[in-house]
Amino acid sequence: MSLITAPSSFLSILTDSDVWLERRDFETRSLFTKKRQVLSYPSASCWMVSVSFAPRTDTEAGEWRKFKMALRGRENWFQCPMPQYFGPATGYSGAIKVDGASQTGFALNLKGMTPSAAIFEAGDIFTVVDQCFVVSADLTADGSGEGQVTFDAPLRTSPADDADLEIAAPYFLCASTDSNTARWRGLPGRRSAFTFEGAEHF
Repeated sequence: MSLITAPSSFLSILTDSDVWLERRDFETRSLFTKKRQVLSYPSASCWMVSVSFAPRTDTEAGEWRKFKMALRGRENWFQCPMPQYFGPATGYSGAIKVDGASQTGFALNLKGMTPSAAIFEAGDIFTVVDQCFVVSADLTADGSGEGQVTFDAPLRTSPADDADLEIAAPYFLCASTDSNTARWRGLPGRRSAFTFEGAEHF
């Protein structure tokens, strides 16, 4: 099993996309009081995606057939770019690094930001050590360019000190949910239609 490269046109030819963070939980409800209890496993939350692409001409379809074959069903994975995301709502585009090793939980200490700049708004997305997160609260850097970002799903892996955050083009590692990924639909005019459904690889 290995990481492969997605077609360079992945985002530019998207016609439809559905992305969600599938949570792992279990609900029980009393037959007598109707009160419920939810057992949640946030560390098992998993990004899911379903996407469709604009038809490819006979000459354009080659890289997509190659990609489909390289996935080898569920075996391999790729860096799936987050559809319809265009960077932090604040417009921030500077470097951001992890401040300190061995961090766990639902927050990360950060450094290397522009002092006193608005960095993230709640709902922004970033990737660190191949894990993708949705920011849960606004973040403005302090006068030293440091701060703490919070998010809903916990870290699965602790980033190293000085690890970079990807904020302009966040992604998650994704594998197909279908063993038969070498599939496409032929259209009139020597064109081919491609779709993909996947789940986060970790």
